[in-house]
Amino acid sequence: MAPREAAPGIASTIAELGRAARRNPDLALLAVLLVLTAIFSRSFSKGVSIGPIYITELIMLAAGAIAVVRLGGPRTVGAMLRRLPLPALALIWVVGAIATVRGLQDYNFSLVSHDIGLVDYTLVLPLLALVLVDRRRYEAMYTVLVACGFAGIAAFAIHFASDHASGQVNWLWPLQGAAAGLYMSFAVAWIVARAVNGVPTSRWLLALVPTGLILMSLTTQRSAWLVALVTLGAIVALAPRPARARSALLVAGALVAAFVLAIGIERGVNAVFGDIQEQTNTETTAGGSGGSQLSDELTSVGGGSEEGQNISWRLAYWSELIERTPSRPFLGAGFGEPIAFTWNDRKYDFRDGDPETGLDVAGPHNSFIAFLYRLGIPAFLALCALLVLAARNVRKAFQEGFADVGERVMLTTLVGMLLAGTVSASFNEALVGPFLGLFFWVPLAMLLLWPSARRA
Repeated sequence: MAPREAAPGIASTIAELGRAARRNPDLALLAVLLVLTAIFSRSFSKGVSIGPIYITELIMLAAGAIAVVRLGGPRTVGAMLRRLPLPALALIWVVGAIATVRGLQDYNFSLVSHDIGLVDYTLVLPLLALVLVDRRRYEAMYTVLVACGFAGIAAFAIHFASDHASGQVNWLWPLQGAAAGLYMSFAVAWIVARAVNGVPTSRWLLALVPTGLILMSLTTQRSAWLVALVTLGAIVALAPRPARARSALLVAGALVAAFVLAIGIERGVNAVFGDIQEQTNTETTAGGSGGSQLSDELTSVGGGSEEGQNISWRLAYWSELIERTPSRPFLGAGFGEPIAFTWNDRKYDFRDGDPETGLDVAGPHNSFIAFLYRLGIPAFLALCALLVLAARNVRKAFQEGFADVGERVMLTTLVGMLLAGTVSASFNEALVGPFLGLFFWVPLAMLLLWPSARRA
């Protein structure tokens, strides 16, 4: 009897979703974009394209056009856009346009396309300002972000299991570990935010916290572990004062237990199914590599280890670009220009078609330093201003208080999501690609729009 009783409920839910999509096509398009990105990562967001235009840009353009038509006139469009810090965004867009023109003059589009995403996906901010015009739509987008977290958990669990069962990395579809870790963190952040704020939470949801942390650990990406630490740390810090100490202990225990269990799971799975030959292209690898990769990552931090060398390489790369910035402080290096960084006789980002001596296209694995180097100091300060204004909105909201605990959970979760995206961008080329960049810009846009969303 149970399946028969459940069927009408499922059918009615699907029907209601269909009606909501027809009423809000712009919001529905963005929801589909984000959920599919959380499931299929780069293989969707960059694997589906029309010429040089990715499906991400096409959906953003369609959603924006629908939103403009729905708003009905330039006056309303302007009012919605003025909810954002337009001077800071305008500065980024002007410098980005100059960087693009300079790049196209000196290099070809294929080289420029490696960098243009630094500015391209900032258009998410005005797009959301046009789409999230009231509290109902704002809360719907928040629900979509949470759903992306659950979609990410399911996708990675299937991905990890299928890789080991088949003995082949990325057997179903390519999935980057850092991206998978970021997606999964959204669900974990929401559940923990509910729990620390005293919202009644079912046991199966609470059980997904250690499950999500274990799966994040199995990505074998240190950026994913830092995402977990920073995100959950911030959520605990924003919890009501009486609950902070207990919440901190529980979260710390969950993190430690997840790392230990993940190592055991990896070793056990490899013992049963055998080692998997890891792909050399780490940008499309999402864990499940041969041997005890996770324990190796956790313990190999010495200067002579592979991971120690990786850390040294990153620090040297970052220092090099920071030192170069004063030579072109106002407009930066622009787009398309090879960085041409050499470290230990290996070439990085020479873009000369000879990747055998290093990586032919390889940014500094820190999107903020790349932003500073490519666009210059004023544009970088404008980006910092966006983050500061978002933080100011959060502080003001906590000072003024919340209408109900659900509002507090929502803001706390959005803070965790933005921090997750920020950490990911600090250790990856996140902002140049939609499969990571969207999950930085969307939470940032929502925090910038928070004051107006509360009043709408």
